[in-house]
Amino acid sequence: MEVDSQYGPVTNMKAFGDKLFFWQDSALGIASVNDRSLITDNNVSTLTLGTGGILTRYDYVSTNNGSSISND
Repeated sequence: MEVDSQYGPVTNMKAFGDKLFFWQDSALGIASVNDRSLITDNNVSTLTLGTGGILTRYDYVSTNNGSSISND
C-alpha cells in the first residue's frame, strides 16, 4: 500500500488493538485491517462481509504532526 508521499516516508508502524497505526515525517494515520460488516439475513445467523488481500484503505488522524525518527 502506498500512502500520500507529500507527508514524507513511512517511519514507523505499530499495531494497537485491532488498528494499525503508521507515522510519516509530518502525519499520523490508521490503515484498515480486516474491516468487516455484519448483516442479518432471514435466518437466525449473522453474515460477515469483508475483503482479504493487501491493505486497501488508510485514514489520516493528523497531517500536522508526525515522527521523522525511524522506529521511534
